[in-house]
Amino acid sequence: MSLLQDPVKALDQIEWYLDNQDIEKFPGAFIRCAGNLSRQMIEQILFILAFYSKMPQDKYIKSDKKLRTVGVIWENLQKKNPTTGQTYLEEARLCNPRIKKFAQLSKSFNKWRLQFNEPSHYRNPITSPHTKEKHIREFVRRLRQIIDPMDSHLITAAANELLSNGKLKATIGDDALNTPGIIRDVIVTPRFFSVIDGKLTWREPGFKMQVIPADREIQQLNWKNQLILVQHTSNIRLAARFITEFGEPVDMNNLKNLLIAMGKTAEARKRLTRYFKKLGINLEWSELNTS
Repeated sequence: MSLLQDPVKALDQIEWYLDNQDIEKFPGAFIRCAGNLSRQMIEQILFILAFYSKMPQDKYIKSDKKLRTVGVIWENLQKKNPTTGQTYLEEARLCNPRIKKFAQLSKSFNKWRLQFNEPSHYRNPITSPHTKEKHIREFVRRLRQIIDPMDSHLITAAANELLSNGKLKATIGDDALNTPGIIRDVIVTPRFFSVIDGKLTWREPGFKMQVIPADREIQQLNWKNQLILVQHTSNIRLAARFITEFGEPVDMNNLKNLLIAMGKTAEARKRLTRYFKKLGINLEWSELNTS
């Protein structure tokens, strides 16, 4: 299962395996499939906790963008953040409710890690399998209580930030649903402005995006300076933060303050003056800088 797969759909598939064992081709096949999906869902949860607790990237993702093993990530989550003195798991518990709910499962992680660590091949046939149906059903029951369709957006947003090297940022809203989203910085330049029907206006550049199937692995994706969305994604929040070339946030609804921020240096003021003159507008900086 891809890390980008919707965890709600994964739970549906796990239950389907458990409820349809009568049609499996050989005994135990569907239990093994359900156990394997359960283990991969644990990978998704640990990835969410690692990313949103601000754990260093190399502690949970390899240089080739492959996820580290469950055991390694779980071990690193229990290490301390040298800046705060708290473990990364504790940091996750202090996050908003959409992350905190996963951190509160921490007492079960090690148990699930061992229960679903079933070797796929060459297991001694006389040994009993680790994964039991009762373990999987209890796992599904617990996760059904907390997982909702928006949790897949946490993974999509994190993947965009990692693949873009921070050009895009994962964010979680402070609305009632703590809606996950992706925010990008947009540098405001003189070319944003134009005159239409005698009025000065500005245009907001749209999001460029590539849509990928849910079974695509993160390490298979190529960053093309475009937002990456999983096919059939809905209700993810997309936002832009407008900044000057000097990295300062600006209010696009206050033209005077915007121009002052954009004209921070003499050279920047010259560029703005030349551009606006082409539009038929004379900028008087002495007037702009007065209250």
